[in-house]
This record gives sequence, structure tokens and C-alpha cells, in this order.
Amino acid sequence: MKPKITDQVRSVQALTLGQIGLLLVLSFCTLTAITVVLHVGLRVVGVGRGPTVVAWGACVATVVTACVTLAIGKRWTRQPWVELLPFRSFPVALLPALVLACVGIALVADLASAPIIELFPLPKWVEEFLKDYESVPSARVISAVVLAPVTEEMVFRGLILGSLTRRYSALKSVGLSSLIFAVAHLNPYQFIPAVVAGSLMGWVRIRSQSLLPGMWTHAVNNAFWILVTHVKVPGIDVEDGSHWATGVAGLALAIVGLSWAHKVMKASPPR
Repeated sequence: MKPKITDQVRSVQALTLGQIGLLLVLSFCTLTAITVVLHVGLRVVGVGRGPTVVAWGACVATVVTACVTLAIGKRWTRQPWVELLPFRSFPVALLPALVLACVGIALVADLASAPIIELFPLPKWVEEFLKDYESVPSARVISAVVLAPVTEEMVFRGLILGSLTRRYSALKSVGLSSLIFAVAHLNPYQFIPAVVAGSLMGWVRIRSQSLLPGMWTHAVNNAFWILVTHVKVPGIDVEDGSHWATGVAGLALAIVGLSWAHKVMKASPPR
């Protein structure tokens, strides 16, 4: 005899903050283990550790880690995939609005994080890793603009934010998920941008009830920073800090974009 729908709903369990923390630790351990296995395995078969190996190995490790994390999370929450990872349709007019909001917020966050970069320069080993990673443009673009938006949105705005909204208010859930998202990057230089961007994507996820707009926003954010690191844009300097006027312009863009996105989602509420 099949269980009633009400019984299935009651069986769904939201992750606690402790479980979320444990899940992130398991994810980090999985990512580390996969990376070590890949490098050791390639060395055994005679393939050296070059920039290409580092970059594409990171891509493989990211995908496998996300799959493992989601599988564990689904088992713990007992939630159907369709509810755990909602891919509902949304208004196309939301896309350009999110571009404006995303670029504006990125500029403001970059200006706010400048003191951290100035006080705590990048360690040499991080610079070397980034140099290897950035020397393979194809892997960098695929990782940052495709893999990261898809995998991270499913984990942080699907699994984690979905659980938090079952326990807390929407505002508190978005705040907590954005902090968790920033901490999970294990990069103090990305903390403020990750908190701000995570808040935007969390808000979009709750209002649209879909992961797709957040994936778009995430991809735009990462693509924007890849662009400004390769193309000199007046007022924007990812290493020494952007000009204050850029932050003001970013704030204006963010206000316009968020207002536009709010109107679009209000006019076309999710079904």
C-alpha cells in the first residue's frame, strides 16, 4: 500500500545547521580526496602535473563533489528531486534585470572588499594555483561560467536554502545561506562578494521558486569578473581596488536592476 501524500510530506526533513556544517565538511573531504586521487593516478600513468591537468582536474572534482553532496543531502532530507532542485520556468524579462543587478552588486562588493585584499595579500601558493588555473582559458570559462553556477546553485540555493526556509523566515534563510556560501569558498578575499552575490541569488531563488534565474545570475557574475581580469575597464581594478565612483555607479545599477527584477516577478508570480 502506497503512503499517502500527507505522510510523504511529513517524512521530509529539513537539514539542521549542524547537518549543513557536516555536509560541507564531507564535501571538502570529498573534493580533496578526488583531487589527490586524480593527481596520483595521472602521475602513475606518466602524466605530469601541468596547468592543464590542474585546471581540468578541478573541473572533474567539482562535478563529482557536487553529485556526492546532493546525494547525501537528498538521503538526509528524504525530499523528492523535483522539490529539492526546482527548475521551474520564469519570465524572460527577468534576465536583463538580473544582469544589471548582478553587475552593480559586483562593483559595490569589489569596492567593499578592497581593504581585506590590502591587509591580507594572497599567499604565494594561492597565486601559483590561480596562475596555473588561469593559464587554461577553456577550463576556466567552463568551470566558472557553467559548472560553478549549476553545481553551487543546486547545493546552496537548492539543498541548503531549501532546508533553511523550512525552519526560518525567508530573510533569515537567505542571510544564513549567503554566509554559508561565502564561508564554503574558504577564501577571505571572496567573502564579501560571495555574501552579497549569495544574497541576491537567494532572493531570486525564493521569489521565483526556481534555481534557473540564480544559475543565470551566478554565470553572469563569474563571467563579468573573468572579463574585467582580461580587459582593462576604467575604474575597475581587481588587484588594487576599484575607484569609489565605480562603486557609486554600481549601486545605481543594482537599484535599477533589483527594482526591475522585483516588478517582473511581481507581475508574473510563480505557479
